[in-house]
Parts: sequence; C-alpha cells; structure tokens
Amino acid sequence: MRCLQIKNSGPFIVDDACLVSGSSFVYDAALSSFYNIYPFDPNTEYFDDEISRTLRRNVQLGTGRIDFEFCSPPKIIAHIQGLCIPLCLLHTSNYFHFLIQALPTLAMMKSSGLLPSDAIIVTGPLKSSMRSALEILLEDKSLQTIELKKMNAVKCEKVLLTQESYFAHELQSGLPPTGHYIPNNILLLRSLLLNNQDCKRLPRGNFNKIFVYRKSLWRNIVNIDEIADIARDFKFTIIQPENFSFEEQMAIFSNSSTIVGPTGAWMANLIFAERDTRVMILYPDTMQTNDFWSEFASLLNLRLRNHYFSTKVPQNTAIRDFQPMHSDFYVSADSFVNMLTAA
Repeated sequence: MRCLQIKNSGPFIVDDACLVSGSSFVYDAALSSFYNIYPFDPNTEYFDDEISRTLRRNVQLGTGRIDFEFCSPPKIIAHIQGLCIPLCLLHTSNYFHFLIQALPTLAMMKSSGLLPSDAIIVTGPLKSSMRSALEILLEDKSLQTIELKKMNAVKCEKVLLTQESYFAHELQSGLPPTGHYIPNNILLLRSLLLNNQDCKRLPRGNFNKIFVYRKSLWRNIVNIDEIADIARDFKFTIIQPENFSFEEQMAIFSNSSTIVGPTGAWMANLIFAERDTRVMILYPDTMQTNDFWSEFASLLNLRLRNHYFSTKVPQNTAIRDFQPMHSDFYVSADSFVNMLTAA
C-alpha cells in the first residue's frame, strides 16, 4: 500500500474513497493507497497508525522504498452515497485528540459553511461526553453520524479531506514530538462552546482549586494517592474529569483559579480555562523537550508552569524503551509540597 504525499493542506474532495475506524487516513476505494497531507520524514518519524499498530511498514531491500500494509485487514460494512466527513477515526476514545485535534476543525468547517446539511460524519465509538460536545457544537445542524467499530470500514462516494487542528508524528528516537496546531481553530471552538446558551446556564459549582487524579496505561504517577492527599491538605478538590459530563467539565475548568495534575488527555479541558488561571502540570523527566502545552497556554493567556520528576523511582518503575516519554514517574512529597507552597 502506497502513501500518497499531498502538499496541499485542503480542504478538498476525494472521490471514491474509504474510511477505516482505527486509522487516521483517507484511503482509495481499493485500499491500495492512502493520502497524507502532513509533512512526514519516514527516516525519523512514525505515523500514528504505526504506533497504534493499524499499519506496519515494509522497506524493500535494495531500493529502500517504503510501503505499508494493514496489521489486521479492515472489514467493509457499507457503501455511503454523499459527502462523508471523517472525525477522529484513529483516536476516537481519546479526549485530547477529540477535543483539540478533531473538533476545532469541525468548528472551522461549520463557521466557513463547509458542512452541508446532508453531510455524514464518520467516526469511531464515541464516549458520551464526546457525543455531547459534538451535539453542542453542531447545535442547529443535525448531521447524521455513523460510529464504526474498530477496523470496520465504509466506502464513500466523496470524502472531505483537510488537516486537523493538531498533529504530531512520533519520533523514532523516542523523544517527545513537536506538536503543531491551528490557533484560530482552537479559539473558534472555545468561543462556540462557551457561548452556547445551554452551557452558560450551567451551575458554577465549588471548584476553586482542583487536582486531577489520573491513572492510565502509561505516564502514571506511581505514588498518586500520596500526592492527592497532599493536594487535599492544601484545600484542593480532587477530581477525575472522566466521571463528569462534558458540560460539567466545561463548568469546572472555566471556574477554577488553580489547576494541578499529571500530563494526560484531561488537559484538553484547559481550552475552557479563564485568562490568568494558574496551571501546574506534572511530567516524567523524559518529556522535557515537549513545549506544546506552553504554547497552548500562551494562546489562552494561562499562567502555566511545567514540573518534571524522575522516572527512576523506588517502586522500580521501568522506563519504556520504545517511547520513553510515556514512562511512569515518581513525585517526591517534599517537592510537591514546595511546589504548592510557592504557587
């Protein structure tokens, strides 16, 4: 399968295309090639589809030519007439990729008149919070939405292809990639969501200072319970954003004066934070070259500080060899107390 590199960032129409849940690309109808509209260096970078094990590369001996193939063949389940709009098909369940990468692009399309009333959104299985965000954004546009199970695919008469509002290719070195985003799209989405009349009527709640409690598959604080107890002693409210509705998360993050937590998808909610909100993010020390959130905070006029902690910890947490930036890490109690005291 060939990668067709396109220099134009779109938007443009691809005829007779195929969309696959679990893949970020638009394919031709025969699944013999896919379109890439982002800068890409195959010698130093991986596609996200390779990291997620949707695609694997084959390097031809002698020529060095790189082709790709599916790790598991997709199953075509339908043929769709009309215009299809792919929405976060690779990272459907990831809140960051949905809210910062995909939804701002949809906001731009809506604002620019690129969403005809008969367009069909094709995505993967959405969490309830993501469905709510989509409904709030579309508001008066009740577009049909098709949610595909992973590795299910649909053939489409037409697909609208454009760059998403954030992208970053994983580096083969294992270092954090440089994220690129479209500021105007981010600000547009923030405005459309926060100015939605239903969201304006949400109760404010008592969330002046919040600490985000996070446990995931990677980048965990191994002593998170100890750190959360310290935050509680400093009068922080401990929250797990995934336990709240999308509307409630908007209300919480737009009304908090201080936000502290380990790096994770929840940080997408910073899009709702008010100007001059204090934000402190805890990272493993393998992520010190990642400046995306500093740039993001500058765009929104947030007072953000990054804090880095050791991945060499008493609990014998191992550094991930393939992607060191996703290693677990240890936050010393004394360092955390000093951090909150100085805040």
